[in-house]
Amino acid sequence: MPEVTRHAILGMVRRRPTYGYRLHDRLLERWPSGDVPAPNQRTVYKILKSLEEDGLVLGADVPAEGRTRRRFVVTSEGDRRYTEWLGTVPETFAELVLRLATATEGDLPLLVELVVAEQHRLLDVHSRLDAPDVGVLLARGAPWSRVRASLVEMVEYKHVASRVEILHDLRRTLEDVQRARPPGSSNP
Repeated sequence: MPEVTRHAILGMVRRRPTYGYRLHDRLLERWPSGDVPAPNQRTVYKILKSLEEDGLVLGADVPAEGRTRRRFVVTSEGDRRYTEWLGTVPETFAELVLRLATATEGDLPLLVELVVAEQHRLLDVHSRLDAPDVGVLLARGAPWSRVRASLVEMVEYKHVASRVEILHDLRRTLEDVQRARPPGSSNP
């Protein structure tokens, strides 16, 4: 089980105490497509059990909807561990999206820092990419291997450029939200 999935589940419990089946549904609503596969319900329950064994969440059997269900809340250690993870550099773009999806309003300063750092990293990558004009290569009779490499570079160049634009918009939005909230206010 990837650690990012474990932290995302911890973050969702941190956002709001919940039952496993509801957590799975809410998690899937926020799960990005891409690098990290979405967990199935069995995986969610295994991770919740592991988080409980590690003292990061606390589960209690409570009556709900005509039956007994296990309700999970985050512990202070779970909150500390999630916040610690939130402040580390994401390994993938999907992981950054998961951090945004599972964070709370109180995490805005950390989220802005993450987005700014990722934006700078991608701008650096973008500045080093070279996307030659495939049409020019074809007109010059370039070999297929060079044309193919240029097509891949072009896709990567545009992919990075679009993510930089997304992060720019995201950064502005997060900063707007942060400015609009009085200090100390927090909604999950």
